[in-house]
Amino acid sequence: MNTLFNLDTLNQRLNELKQWLYHNIFDWENLIQFALQVFVLLGARVIGALIGRWFRKIVKNRFQERIRQYSYLSSFVTRSIELMPLIFSIFILWLCVQVVINLGYNIFLMMLVLNLSVAWVIIQLAASIILDRFWSRLIAALSWSIAALNIIGILDETIVILESIGFHIGDIHLTLLSIVKAVVILVALLKCVGWFSAYLEKKLISVPEILPTTRLMITKSVNITLLFLVCL
Repeated sequence: MNTLFNLDTLNQRLNELKQWLYHNIFDWENLIQFALQVFVLLGARVIGALIGRWFRKIVKNRFQERIRQYSYLSSFVTRSIELMPLIFSIFILWLCVQVVINLGYNIFLMMLVLNLSVAWVIIQLAASIILDRFWSRLIAALSWSIAALNIIGILDETIVILESIGFHIGDIHLTLLSIVKAVVILVALLKCVGWFSAYLEKKLISVPEILPTTRLMITKSVNITLLFLVCL
């Protein structure tokens, strides 16, 4: 307790903090690199927004009416069009990161923004496809977790750990990472099956010669067949 409130100890801690700030924050080289990163971020955002808005206008004018015919893709494509300025900004920022890496400068701030932006886009696009709240939240949690691990630089180590945790079923070796990948692929395939079934049903409805019972039988048969193939 006496050590905690000792003036000499307190002054020593303050001096150590001052030295750390001088060497890591108020160093001219670090300040220049920080300013460079801020400039690159602003430039990437402005240029990406301009290109994205121009491209978004072209896509809206040429393809939006066609896209509306396919309800199963409409929400995804609409959200993608809305996010085009951000997507182009991310691409330009990624190119700038590669250039800055070659120059040997610090890229922490740019990588922080890049990872968070990519995670945000993935979450938004996934939410436009997967309307189920549980799966949407699960994908959001995974995206933010991957972004956080990549930011602090332990993503590769985490992947190695996930690959090291596993068990054998007969001659098959399953790891925690392979199970996670399998679940993600399975969910994506099941969603594709749902899209195709909805598309097929819509096409069959437009054919008046097919009876409702026949249409239902065809749709269910195709759906069951696709689900069986997915589970193989």
